[in-house]
Amino acid sequence: MNGRYAAITDDRHEFPELKDTHGEDPARFLQANRSLALARIAGIRDVDLLTAYRTVEQQITDGDGPGRSEVCDALDAREAELTGDKPNAPIDTETSTPATATDGGQPLVDEPAEIHPDVRWLESGQVLVVDRSNSTEFIWPATTENDEPYLLRTFDDQDSERTDAPIGLSTDEIQQRLGYDSERCDTTEIHVDAPRGAARNRGAA
Repeated sequence: MNGRYAAITDDRHEFPELKDTHGEDPARFLQANRSLALARIAGIRDVDLLTAYRTVEQQITDGDGPGRSEVCDALDAREAELTGDKPNAPIDTETSTPATATDGGQPLVDEPAEIHPDVRWLESGQVLVVDRSNSTEFIWPATTENDEPYLLRTFDDQDSERTDAPIGLSTDEIQQRLGYDSERCDTTEIHVDAPRGAARNRGAA
């Protein structure tokens, strides 16, 4: 076995040399909740890091269950996106040309949402993904239309949503979650939609 990919523990795999090389250990996400693993794979932007994820996945995953199949499919899809081998790619609505106004006025563009003044640690357009023992939480900064500065959606291990509607969270409640295994990323890099009232547009103050 290549020492670069050798795990150093028996119960929970760790690959410190990969963390030194890429700034993260793929095993951390691949052994986490499936939602967190898929969210991280969707956000990978470096082919070498993706290759490391694929190699680690082959070593730490046993069998050929639906969970592994979903991870492998996500790795394949992300590789196709990074290498440009992606036929019939959808139009990126965030970077495409703004639609022309039908009334002869200015082109129709989304105005940046005004972010709640009490938001900390997150910017408009970002999401905090928190991996807990039996669930994954997705937390967005809220706009000024909301009483609380953050909005929460929670999913169980089977990717079923536990929250009937987004839950508002205070700054103290977010701070309590920072001690868990968490990852901050762009909201476009995950497979969960941002709720209404989330500050999703870049450029908001």
